[in-house]
Amino acid sequence: MTSEIRERSNGRLLHCTRAATDSCRPARLLPAARLLNDQAAVYMRLDDPVRATYLLSQAHERFETHLRQHPEDAMALAELAETKHLLARLPLHVQVPPGHKEESAVRGWEQARDAETIYQRLGQQRELTRVWETMGRLALQQGHLEVAQERLMAARHLQQQLGDVAGLARSTVALADVCMLAGQFDHATALLADSITLNVDKGSPIGLAFNRQALGALAQAAAQTHGPGAAHLQGVLADLEGRLVQAEAVLGRVGLPGAVASEAMTPSQHATRTHPFHPGTADDRERSAPRGEG
Repeated sequence: MTSEIRERSNGRLLHCTRAATDSCRPARLLPAARLLNDQAAVYMRLDDPVRATYLLSQAHERFETHLRQHPEDAMALAELAETKHLLARLPLHVQVPPGHKEESAVRGWEQARDAETIYQRLGQQRELTRVWETMGRLALQQGHLEVAQERLMAARHLQQQLGDVAGLARSTVALADVCMLAGQFDHATALLADSITLNVDKGSPIGLAFNRQALGALAQAAAQTHGPGAAHLQGVLADLEGRLVQAEAVLGRVGLPGAVASEAMTPSQHATRTHPFHPGTADDRERSAPRGEG
């Protein structure tokens, strides 16, 4: 099935490339660039970051060309923000060579900050929470747990206000990863239980797949714990396993594509908990704070 999808995607890539070549006509520039974004997202899910990067760079160039002439075009700004967000997610999908991990993470963070600024300017809050989730996952990947928690909590708070069940399930399971790595197993299991409930309410088998991945990581970590609370933790994990099996019996059990599964990466062995992404000025930090309105 994956090979068939890839063959169809290869055909679409050729179409996208031709469309991009023809997109010098102003009337066709934005539709062609949007198509490049859509196809890049497909290649990211197919675990092909090289093609995704090429398509995103082409889309980025075209949106910026358009915006130089039409700087207040809200639709083009939103599409540029999506492009930057997809570029920011690339470090979550690729195996970065040793010695380049921090550089890649910082580059992704900068793209996410650009997307964050645009979405805040446009007032697109649902998309803004997705960017905050990405920022949290980037920080988590590098082992910067406090930054990851701050971004994911901001996303979760706003998603609760918006009633965004799917987004809430994703940010909640990412927060469970943060708590697990911080050794806060009680909080991690509670968050995972919440995420399972949200995914059942939403009817999301892919969300349950993220839950199963998180449960597996929790079980591995719990196997290394000892002491009076170890037996209780094993019991809680067994209960979560039972709930997850019941949910999968209703919604179905699916696997995560390699690229998607890699989002839930644990920090590198030598990562520190000092945030390498410079928090910027006070104005920058204020700009990053979640808005109060729903």
